[in-house]
Amino acid sequence: MARFMQLQLTTHRPWEDWLVTILGILVLAAPITVFREASGPALFNGLAVGVVILAMVLFEAMNRLRLEEIVQFAAGVWLMISVFVIDYGLAGQLRIWHFILGALVAILAAFEFWQDSVKRA
Repeated sequence: MARFMQLQLTTHRPWEDWLVTILGILVLAAPITVFREASGPALFNGLAVGVVILAMVLFEAMNRLRLEEIVQFAAGVWLMISVFVIDYGLAGQLRIWHFILGALVAILAAFEFWQDSVKRA
């Protein structure tokens, strides 16, 4: 049973890439949905990070390198801390969305990075 669970966790699955794609689309869509509440830097930040996440998914689909997970992790962490660094003003919901989506992207990227490192070992 333990061996089965280890194989299940260490195998990189296609649904993980689809989940990151959906998260990237949500990151792109979040600033647009709360356009009236968000300031210019918050809108630009969300759009830029969403594009980076989606670009890394595309690169990962073409070639399995560790770089994609590292960049996705950094983008997720930046999205989380940008809530505090960039003045989001009155964008309460966007602040929550960016923090949660950034955390999910960072966690999933770290998990995929771990899977790839176990596979190569």
